[in-house]
Amino acid sequence: MGKIEDKKLHKRQKLLDTAFNLFTEKGLSKTSISDITSNAGVAKGTFYLYFRDKYDLRRKLIINKSVEVFDHAIARLEKSGAETFEDKMIVIIDDVINQLAEDTAILKFIAKNLSTGILVSALQQDAEQNKNDSLSYLSEMMRENHDVEWDAPYIMLFSIVELVGSTCYNVILNSDPVDLAHFKPYLYKDIRSIIKNHQISVKNDDNRKGDRSSDDLKQDMSGDRFRNSKCTLPDKPGRLMHRQITSDVSTHISCSLHS
Repeated sequence: MGKIEDKKLHKRQKLLDTAFNLFTEKGLSKTSISDITSNAGVAKGTFYLYFRDKYDLRRKLIINKSVEVFDHAIARLEKSGAETFEDKMIVIIDDVINQLAEDTAILKFIAKNLSTGILVSALQQDAEQNKNDSLSYLSEMMRENHDVEWDAPYIMLFSIVELVGSTCYNVILNSDPVDLAHFKPYLYKDIRSIIKNHQISVKNDDNRKGDRSSDDLKQDMSGDRFRNSKCTLPDKPGRLMHRQITSDVSTHISCSLHS
């Protein structure tokens, strides 16, 4: 990579870092583009080379921070010695929760958008800054269960991530309904139940479908069941931004599945 590209990446990252600090300190509504550029030490016109507006920047920040959290969890998983898919998912989720508990600024910023940051970004054609295709990584974990066929695997992953993000927000910040230490065992039991409910045992090699690639998992999200479904991502206050992820491969974040 040349010096010009390095400089561009540095400016983009500077804008992201500055915006994150301002968003978490002042809030999105009270932060202007001028605030971001002046604090980042770049010209206002430079901002528009990388982002459409502050809401586009926020969306990319959610992806950026979520991927960082996921990467950290994967590093822990690779040292854990966990063998089954269930155990590996628990290791990942436990590390994600611990990171959110240790940094409440990150918690407040991404917890309710974890599915967007960790899963949806893997499907976006414009996710050029996605460092780790988390969906592919998780699908490879599922692929290792050679005797299992997965029923609606993306729905399973989405449900788990949404459950973690939504419930842990109040537990970590307010110890509501209980503190985190008491909550974790119940959460992990529920996660194991979700995984079991999406597993279909395959008894013979002729019907074996468990040994599947990451593309197969993404393909499970295509076709008539998911065609024309959309994901809703918080945009400007008071409305939702609907974005078509792809023409065939799309998600249904609003929790009603088009059959």
